[in-house]
Amino acid sequence: MLDCTPEREPALLRALHECVEQLDGPARELLRLRYFEEQSVRQIAALPQRGYSAVTMQLHRLRELLAECIEKKVNATPAP
Repeated sequence: MLDCTPEREPALLRALHECVEQLDGPARELLRLRYFEEQSVRQIAALPQRGYSAVTMQLHRLRELLAECIEKKVNATPAP
């Protein structure tokens, strides 16, 4: 379980950035559309060659992947 206390926030954000950078282009693009441009899953699914169920599953898997990556990076770094 991640330590999400305020003093750990900089390390968590740094780890998130590093983990997102490791993703391939399509995965990063999906995250950008959903979380930075705040498009709904329905809006993303309306794009060519995307289905609603596929988008929801991809986002679910990406969130799991990012959580695992962040946990590994943060746990490898000693707390301040």
